[in-house]
Amino acid sequence: MNQRDDETTEPSGKELSPAELVAMDAWLEEILAQEAPPELTSRILDQYHKESIVTVKRSPRPTASRASKNAGADHRRWWIGLIAVAASLVLMVAAWQFRNPGAAKNATNSTGDGNALIVGKPKKKIDSAIVSKSINDPVMPTESLEPKSVDAADPTTPKRKPQGVVLKLPDDAELWNMSDRSANGQLADRDRGATGPLLDVALVSKRIENHLHEFWNASDTQPTPSSTLAESASRLSIQLGVDVPVEVLESPSAVQAWMKDDDIARAIANEWLYEISARRFKQLSDQSKEVLVNAIGKCISSSDPIDELIADWLSGRGIGSNEFITALGPEESSPKDPVRIANLASLTLSVDLQCARCHDALVDTKPSQQEYWNFAALVSASVSRYQDGLLRVNEIKPNGSEALFFELPDRRQRAAVPRVANQWLNRSDVRSLHDLADALRGSQPLASGIVNSLWKLVHGRPLRGHVGHPMSAPMTEELAKLEQELIDDLIRSNFDFRRTLAMIMTSATTRRSVPDSVRDVWAADTSDAHRKAIAFAGALPSEKPLYLADRLDQSLRAIGAKLESSDRELLAQLGDNSESLGSGGAVNTLAWDFPDRADGPPVQWLASLDDLNSKVEHLCYLAGHTQVPAVVDRCVSAMQDAKLNDATLLHRVWWMLQ
Repeated sequence: MNQRDDETTEPSGKELSPAELVAMDAWLEEILAQEAPPELTSRILDQYHKESIVTVKRSPRPTASRASKNAGADHRRWWIGLIAVAASLVLMVAAWQFRNPGAAKNATNSTGDGNALIVGKPKKKIDSAIVSKSINDPVMPTESLEPKSVDAADPTTPKRKPQGVVLKLPDDAELWNMSDRSANGQLADRDRGATGPLLDVALVSKRIENHLHEFWNASDTQPTPSSTLAESASRLSIQLGVDVPVEVLESPSAVQAWMKDDDIARAIANEWLYEISARRFKQLSDQSKEVLVNAIGKCISSSDPIDELIADWLSGRGIGSNEFITALGPEESSPKDPVRIANLASLTLSVDLQCARCHDALVDTKPSQQEYWNFAALVSASVSRYQDGLLRVNEIKPNGSEALFFELPDRRQRAAVPRVANQWLNRSDVRSLHDLADALRGSQPLASGIVNSLWKLVHGRPLRGHVGHPMSAPMTEELAKLEQELIDDLIRSNFDFRRTLAMIMTSATTRRSVPDSVRDVWAADTSDAHRKAIAFAGALPSEKPLYLADRLDQSLRAIGAKLESSDRELLAQLGDNSESLGSGGAVNTLAWDFPDRADGPPVQWLASLDDLNSKVEHLCYLAGHTQVPAVVDRCVSAMQDAKLNDATLLHRVWWMLQ
């Protein structure tokens, strides 16, 4: 190559300027990833000489001398040749880098086969702005990476050989190991909201334990010493309503195997139904209870997806639909009863609606009053009135229903529209229980509601605490991670109730001992015992929760009074059939969580209300009552006569209403 003094002079067809040489060297170095190229000179020249000449039409130019015309033609031919050489070199190098001997042979005829996905995989990322393509080379379609089906019997289908790396689509056997599966082994055909494979139950349990320790560290709480397996088994036996053998608590797998027994599964199902219905389940007839217990028990023992069962119940198609809806609220109450609405929203949507009935909520998920009543209208429009002692779930979405109005805080009336708020379910088309059933299958909100209900079944309160409950855990990032770990695992396991419960039963918080002093832990939130209890760093005493009659009796006995016969009649009207008082007996010992004393109200916003009666009314509304029950009102009057301070009185009222 001749040296030129003037670098600005146009090179001949066989020359490159210094700047072009530097650019070419840098380009080749980047393409080859700083590796020595293979010896492909003969193939490149061969390819170059076989390239057809392309005639490019150009617009007329000013007249020039023959010498300058020839120089321009030579220059164009030189660039066309260079482009062809570059394109061939790129294809050859790609074939060499992937060690595919057959690919280089077919470099000039490479196209994508309809049944496979063809991609190149260079060792280093190449700037697309640098790569040039030959005019005659076919271009791979880039608008879609989806494989196109090709009819093999169609004679017009071109037969082309793949070049480069062929990415074969996974067959059924590979999908079996990659996707969530239903209980009968079929691939799940729905978006469950959680991705990734189902992990070993022991590994998930270890991660949950790590999240718990992180939560204790973040909340500056020193957990109580570990309890023995016998102590843990004793507490769990009371919570689950069935004797829990010590040996099954050694691992989640052992607990899962233990719960395969039908009788054990049915006993746990019975307690869970009491839990999610706020103990309203007891009002059903024995036959109705049997229907629900058998269905849940089968889900537990067989690991059937519980989301499908709940969705069938809500849609009105499942056996037990009417019993399920009836059990969620007080006996003979309307479909839109506040207790029923709160229980249903808590389980299926993991939303706390305790405040939103009367005004927009200011904490937690912040549901508005309009959203509450829209959901109440949806339930009311989808459920018929009582027939044979049960509410009837409509199988078909009603075309029209009686309008539902509610009162705003300023006393104006507003109409409710049957629907579920977008922020609760991330959908805007849910306007009946039938729609809700379809939307809940495999959903995060339902998984969250089930996880929190199971945690409450074992530990006495949910992971994500309810508004105004003094025993609610402080929600931190670490506790949220623990909750999400359980939610994701429940979804990936195809809503295996038994697996999730087994992990909760063997969690680190289940193995904690009871704090030294838990008296006043419910009301005195400054004690060390209270801090351990609310952070799941210390176990609660193994006692079953009391019914309203027993709580009223204890509250009166604490001030030297007792229930009268008229009070028993009022309790019967409320549906509280506590066995101890119904048989003429009484609970003499005070419960461990009875509020002996308190320095402040159970919920701080009560301080903004003027008088004690208004504060008591708000607590009753928060508990789902439409007014202060007469028996509670009599108890409040008795405590006032006994000169009990307002803070302790309000705590006892709130404790009675739980």
